[in-house]
Amino acid sequence: MNFLFMRRVERTQLLRTRLDSVIIMSVIPASRVTTSATPPAHVVREELSRYLGPFTSRNAVQMMAKQSAGAAPDSLTLAQIPALLEALGPMLRTLLGKGGADKVVEEIQWKLGL
Repeated sequence: MNFLFMRRVERTQLLRTRLDSVIIMSVIPASRVTTSATPPAHVVREELSRYLGPFTSRNAVQMMAKQSAGAAPDSLTLAQIPALLEALGPMLRTLLGKGGADKVVEEIQWKLGL
């Protein structure tokens, strides 16, 4: 069916259908669904490694987990992640700038459902 020759009502319904499917598909993307076996600190480390590299992200998460929660990164709970992200803030702002750091923190929070 040619989009240009459709009646206005049919075009509106087709567009709504396409928009509804896009909205539904974007509500819970597969990347946001995490299994209970994945520690939240691992998700933080993976997201940071996209910007800082695996070595720097692993060491930063390990150091700040001990500083903010006094625990190893893999033993952190979801409730302790905001404190970890706050502790990582100054380093991220230095390396990525304020906008980049805010974007990374928002991505991590979104991925973890915080």
